[in-house]
Amino acid sequence: MTKSTFIFAANVLFLIIYHSVMMDVYYMKSDDMSAINNIFASDTAAATNDKNNSKSDERDIFSEDKDSDVIDDDNITYWDLPSNVSSIILNIGSHKDPIVPGPNNDECGLSIAVEPIVHSEIEAHPQLHVIPAAISPTTGISTMHVYGDNGGVSSSLAKSIQFASSDNVGKSNIRLVPTITMNQLLSSVPPHIPINYMMTDMQGYDHAAVKSGMKEIIRRQIPVIVTEVTIGGLCTYEGVNNDLCYHWIPMMAQHGYYLDKVTRHSLKNIWFRNAKDAQAKICQKQSAAKVKYGFNEGNAVWRLMNSTIAKKMPYIYPTVSEEKARYETMDVTLHNVTLPVKCF
Repeated sequence: MTKSTFIFAANVLFLIIYHSVMMDVYYMKSDDMSAINNIFASDTAAATNDKNNSKSDERDIFSEDKDSDVIDDDNITYWDLPSNVSSIILNIGSHKDPIVPGPNNDECGLSIAVEPIVHSEIEAHPQLHVIPAAISPTTGISTMHVYGDNGGVSSSLAKSIQFASSDNVGKSNIRLVPTITMNQLLSSVPPHIPINYMMTDMQGYDHAAVKSGMKEIIRRQIPVIVTEVTIGGLCTYEGVNNDLCYHWIPMMAQHGYYLDKVTRHSLKNIWFRNAKDAQAKICQKQSAAKVKYGFNEGNAVWRLMNSTIAKKMPYIYPTVSEEKARYETMDVTLHNVTLPVKCF
């Protein structure tokens, strides 16, 4: 073998070995990069899944009905009432003169008044308990707008449209009041005591309050409910839905209640005798597109369908002042009234 032939053979062998080594390195790097890419891809997928799950959880949280107030039966604290209390009537937004059981209604019944502003001015009555709070979709502390003199002729969690402009700043006062939900109120009544009657006067928030507590209302089968409603598409307060035709009649019918009558100014002054009367005289004539500011309110009396108790139950109860006057005719004051021993 000549020297030149040897050098040529050595170079060829070197190139073969070099090429083999480089191919191994290349494939090794490819495998490593593939593995690394797989790791990153796996991490990215996991991160994406975590992010998607987080977003899903976030959507679940924020998609929850904020008006719903789920009651856990195991965590309910029932009122510790005398064992012989036979029934409860509720007066939400009672102002200074709440209703109480009358002499011909239920001598062992109790009245619960919910009043956030003038609760301290309510005269004591042996069959009355007062809760100094407002009913709201949430529990906490809320701003109550008070309008008028003499301790607030009217008060609401909503602003009156009349006083909402900057020109009317200062014509309403605000109070910070504790709030509870409708479901909390209803579910606190011991289950063996029936709630025979509920009356609301919440200055625009009646529909929202009753709607938020409808599960408990149906559960307790409250036979008679009296609510303040607006008539004719007029709106008194900002951001509330309280119209008889648009909001109340459809909702109450859906949950098994019929409109017995609508009264005006007082429960004795009948305005519409039933839903058919209201439909003919007002509902068919108003337009949802023409809701405007105005004051036109009444009291709607709702009765539970297919309920014998609801048909017999009164929708008018005496107030504390009326009972005081009745006792005074007998030379008895409310402070000296003695209820039957069998009741309390």
